[in-house]
Amino acid sequence: ERVGRQDNFFELGGHSILAMQVAARLQACLSRRVPIKTVFEFPVLQELALQLHQDGDAEMEELMATVASLSEGKVQELLSELGMESAP
Repeated sequence: ERVGRQDNFFELGGHSILAMQVAARLQACLSRRVPIKTVFEFPVLQELALQLHQDGDAEMEELMATVASLSEGKVQELLSELGMESAP
């Protein structure tokens, strides 16, 4: 049986242990934190995907705001710690 975008994880037999595995696999694939709570709050695949996308956008906006607030000296310091040099 195929699983569709509108299918509910729990109606298909999903349970808490499987939800933990789903969250762990998503974290590995997306290289970012995916709380198990999100799988429970958005059990329909399409809704889960949309939420993860929105969460990712919010994380990126927060990161960009943080980077924008750094002084030039702090940016140089961080680049140096990473073994990188800024462009001339």
